[in-house]
Amino acid sequence: MSEIVVSKEMVKRPVVFWFNDQEFAQRAKDIAKINAQIRELRAESEQHKAKIESQIAYNSSLVDSISREISHGKEIRIVDCQEAKDFGLRVVRYFYSGRLVDERKMTEEEVQNVINSQTSEL
Repeated sequence: MSEIVVSKEMVKRPVVFWFNDQEFAQRAKDIAKINAQIRELRAESEQHKAKIESQIAYNSSLVDSISREISHGKEIRIVDCQEAKDFGLRVVRYFYSGRLVDERKMTEEEVQNVINSQTSEL
């Protein structure tokens, strides 16, 4: 007859346990908490997405602007200009590096300011 060998050691094995009422309640609370975190993460994700989309739109507009400048071969720059008012002709001229770059009619307010300053000097 063969000899029976008994070996005893601790091992990990899956075993089914049925929840009691407290465990059911705790699991429901866990689900509610996790769902709240998911909602927060989704909201945060939408905010980040909107920010990134805004940055993409801004950069795309820069590309469009530069492309137009390249195709036209010119750009508009904000520079310091000399303003010259001709009160006789009622025009204002703008010069950049000695070159006339723009001209416009004086506004009624500008004309009135000249008239007021002349009458106050008298």
